[in-house]
Amino acid sequence: MTMPFPACFKDIHWRGVVSSGVCALRSGLRLVYLFCSVLGIWGGSAALAAPYIPEDDAEVLLVLPPSFLQGRALQQAHINEVARLDQALPLARQYLNLAELDGDPRWYGKAQSVLMPWWESALVPDHFRLFKARILQHKHLFDDAMEELDLVLIHQPQHVEARLNRAQIHLLQGRSELARKDCKYLALLTTADITLNCVAQVDGVTGQGEQTIEYLKQILANRTLSVEARYPIWVTLATVAHRLEYSRLAESLYRKCLEYRPDDRYVLNHYADFLLERGKTGVLTTLLQNQSDLSLKIKLTEAYIQQGDSRATESLASLDEAIELEQLAFATGRQEIVRSDKTIAQYYLRLAHRPQQAFEAAMRNWQTQKEPGDTRLVLEAALAADRMNALQPVLQFVADTRLQDSRIDQLLAKVSARLQENRHES
Repeated sequence: MTMPFPACFKDIHWRGVVSSGVCALRSGLRLVYLFCSVLGIWGGSAALAAPYIPEDDAEVLLVLPPSFLQGRALQQAHINEVARLDQALPLARQYLNLAELDGDPRWYGKAQSVLMPWWESALVPDHFRLFKARILQHKHLFDDAMEELDLVLIHQPQHVEARLNRAQIHLLQGRSELARKDCKYLALLTTADITLNCVAQVDGVTGQGEQTIEYLKQILANRTLSVEARYPIWVTLATVAHRLEYSRLAESLYRKCLEYRPDDRYVLNHYADFLLERGKTGVLTTLLQNQSDLSLKIKLTEAYIQQGDSRATESLASLDEAIELEQLAFATGRQEIVRSDKTIAQYYLRLAHRPQQAFEAAMRNWQTQKEPGDTRLVLEAALAADRMNALQPVLQFVADTRLQDSRIDQLLAKVSARLQENRHES
């Protein structure tokens, strides 16, 4: 999971609750029930309740995501195949913006389908390569994404978006010095806040967390910064403070971020971890009630279980089905579906209680991306599965990068104790 892209590169029309289509949905439920009854899908079983069909057209059955109307309009525009690249690029940009807006992977698939006629062409503009890199990054094809960004930077060494994106991938994969180099180059190209926030993301995980907190506070003291410019700095500062146990600062910043962008999945995932770690499950269940992201659903179910909430059973059954369907969709080759080994590992470890499968998935994930959360997950899974002997590359990475996270420190202490126990037993 990457850090949110700086706001200056997004052209999303962010908010808006969609209420249209409710009456159509009500009518549609009747049609679906009739269709399934005729085919015997429901089978008339007394064990299954009849579907709920409201009598009042004003009753809201479902709050659709903010992207719904935009996506429907785009799909109408895309009914006829786009014949020219200059027509395809704006459409692909809008699909990618929708993907950023609500995290639905289908928008990445739509964007790729628009660009597909030129996908393998070498004669495409740099904008095309940037879009292609974003799609490839979503699919965890990081090396391919880097090739596209490298080509953009060969053509335009001063391209800020391409350099920022490349720094993000370097950092995601644990190449902190290469990430720092790209971040520092930005000083020649863009404003100080963007440059320093990029550097802070590197410093914050490589043993310089305290200094990072201080200089980010100094940047935020500049009253001329817009809220758009402040937002990515709030996010960085919140996550660094969280890792270093500056709990009051972290929580206040997470809340500030979510006041401004309530559906930011990156912030929601980090704040959900923060709340779970501190047993604030009531806050978490309210926060995540209407989220569709699987990782967030896992955390919501964890909170239900911690609370002893009766909703845990239904939530867990829903997750079981969602994980199975996602893996089936991935196996059948749907281009918008990416197997998330991180999500699978979280599910196996925290809910399904299958530690060996959790460790295998966590290690596959860690071999691809090495953010602090990925490292924590593989350490937790190794402890649960008693796979200490497989941790050498992870332990070496933590030492080499001086990875700074109080939760990782606690896990490393447990790993060290377990290794010592194993030596005594042998």
